Amino acid sequence: MKKNKLNLIICNLLVMVLALVACGRELNYINPLPNAKFSAGAFSIADLQAQNLPPVQTFTINMANSQQLTCSGGTQLMIEPGSLMVDGKPATSGTVQIQVRELQQPSKIILTGITTQTDNGMLESAGMIELEANIPDAPAKRVDVNPTQPVYMAVPASSKPGASTSGFGSFYFNPSNQTWTAGTDTANRIWRNNQWMFNMPVRKKGWINCDRFYHQKPCSDIRVVLPDTFMGCTDVFVVVHKLRSAIRLYLDTSKREFNVKSRGYDGFPDTLLVTAICHGVKNGLFYEYDTTFNVAPGLKFHMKPVMKNRKEHEKWLATIFDEE
Repeated sequence: MKKNKLNLIICNLLVMVLALVACGRELNYINPLPNAKFSAGAFSIADLQAQNLPPVQTFTINMANSQQLTCSGGTQLMIEPGSLMVDGKPATSGTVQIQVRELQQPSKIILTGITTQTDNGMLESAGMIELEANIPDAPAKRVDVNPTQPVYMAVPASSKPGASTSGFGSFYFNPSNQTWTAGTDTANRIWRNNQWMFNMPVRKKGWINCDRFYHQKPCSDIRVVLPDTFMGCTDVFVVVHKLRSAIRLYLDTSKREFNVKSRGYDGFPDTLLVTAICHGVKNGLFYEYDTTFNVAPGLKFHMKPVMKNRKEHEKWLATIFDEE
């Protein structure tokens, strides 16, 4: 009888110990970081990108008059009668609704997944917008920019010492390959409203970028390896310090790594100070990893994203890249 009671007590103690161990493991598995939180409704990397898109600013204009629109971020649009076309004909009367998104901060460029690269080089951005137009009362009518009498876009130019002042021009976003295609127009630096601005023609709707090629010889690739569980839900970027440049690394399936040479790029100029960032959303939680270094030949990083507070990460990005 005493032996049975002793066995029962031992079994109960073992059950309690196992329960405590299991609970401890479960807590560590669910929330290894005390400040990790659900990412405010983002359940995929696409949701994260969409949530970080700048808000739409809406203007209603009369096409019979010259219009100067000033957006909240400082971008200005000059629209003359005939600068917009309705169903293929220059519009010189009636009202048109203009929608604009401004994207100027490097941190937002990263978070929205919009890069600053072309088919053959990296770009330094002075600012980009998304331009759309429609007639709400007649949604079937198509509104386009008149390519022969364009809209003019002026973006604030950096006044910091050493900031680039020449070589900027128009680029248009190509959704099919997520890169920018160079337009034919250059941007002029003008003094307006007590500030320097880059002013250039805009000849079509969509995402428009005032960019310049970064003319240093690209040579060294940057290679990033992620755990398999993060392959389909994570963006990998290299952000160039001192420039408004965010370059996406692409998944090279043959090597199970992210790089740029698999897409035909020559790489990054040596000695540039850059930060490689991978972030994504897995099971409704935000994960991130980053490392800062100078570009050099043969760089390869194994990154294992960890859960982080999404809002704190966004603040960190703004502090590191937007205020340089």
